[in-house]
Amino acid sequence: MPRQATAQGQNASDPDADAWVGVHEQSTLAGSDFDGNRVEGCQAPLALVIDDNRASRDLCTVRLTAMGCRVLTAENGLAGWRIARLSRPDIIILDISMPVMDGCELAQRIRADEHLAKVPLIAITAFGSGWQEAALACGCTSVLEKPTESPEFERVVRAALAGPSSRRVGVGSG
Repeated sequence: MPRQATAQGQNASDPDADAWVGVHEQSTLAGSDFDGNRVEGCQAPLALVIDDNRASRDLCTVRLTAMGCRVLTAENGLAGWRIARLSRPDIIILDISMPVMDGCELAQRIRADEHLAKVPLIAITAFGSGWQEAALACGCTSVLEKPTESPEFERVVRAALAGPSSRRVGVGSG
């Protein structure tokens, strides 16, 4: 069962201070294969999933952990922003339509942050092509339609982790 933790550095007067964040840890991949490439002494990639829909968040978490990623989760854009700044993930998967802070505002903040600007952002949305275009316009690397059960999810995540903007070494696509 995943352990639960709150985002550190939250102000007690902040209305979002009680938001719970899921932390899904998996052991490191030292000496094991990740998608066909040796990753000696490297930790598994850290993914951050931000979605107000728990079922969608959980599905992404299951898929990412099966791929060998460590996963943090947040239920809205503001909590996701805080976690991203603290954890500096290797990849962020975010819903576009969320309360508190939507995915487009979050993507713009991430792209403006010197430490997070190059992190691949994969937007997920249940809405049509207009939302997909908006996600790309505000800085997302890729856009996938919900639900994220298709083989496309894994292909896009692996490509993003292996891409030129990836901060990981030795993570490739198969």
